[in-house]
Amino acid sequence: SSTGPTSCAVACIASIPTAPARRSSSGGGSINPYDVFLRGDVLYWTELNEGRLTGRNLTTNVDVLAMTGLNKPLNVEVTASFIYWSEFATSTIKRANLDGTGATSLFTLAPKPFGAPGIRDIEIVGGSLYYVTDFGEVGVFNLATGGTPTSLLDTGGFLNGIDVTADSIYLSSFLDGTILRTTLAGGGLTTLYAGGSGVRGVAVLEAGSGTGTGGGSGT
Repeated sequence: SSTGPTSCAVACIASIPTAPARRSSSGGGSINPYDVFLRGDVLYWTELNEGRLTGRNLTTNVDVLAMTGLNKPLNVEVTASFIYWSEFATSTIKRANLDGTGATSLFTLAPKPFGAPGIRDIEIVGGSLYYVTDFGEVGVFNLATGGTPTSLLDTGGFLNGIDVTADSIYLSSFLDGTILRTTLAGGGLTTLYAGGSGVRGVAVLEAGSGTGTGGGSGT
């Protein structure tokens, strides 16, 4: 997914504790983190099948957030005030306070003929939440005014990654294995890379920034 503003040094990342033993869901199998987001010294991650969203302070190795009972949380983004996540099963974007309280639904995408348009990745930039779906839609939601999201583009493909810069939106398309770029208004779609199926995400490192954000999710 993405990496937010961080004060955590490389040494801090290198000292991430050994992951806890994998948990088994009621349906069997092993559960692994699905999406991650780093803000400051806190690493957030989702567990899709377990319905869990966790935030762990990497300095103290203490969980500062433990949300459970969620409906297939897929993506996670964190700002200075809120935590945002997508519910894959319902195509809903939700928001809560950083301590997990006050959870609310921001919007739900209308179902398609063959089911809900699964939101595959989200990105928050400049007060707007951008998203992509496995039906090929690129959309944006104004976090300040609310209302309904705006559909910017329909690529017709399986989009599973998004990154947004000051002037462009970058996309990864899983089935045809391409990296795409479009304007913030959804115009001028161009193919930057075509390398076969299986592309699972995209990240952009802007020149001179030293940091970057990125997004993506598997299948």
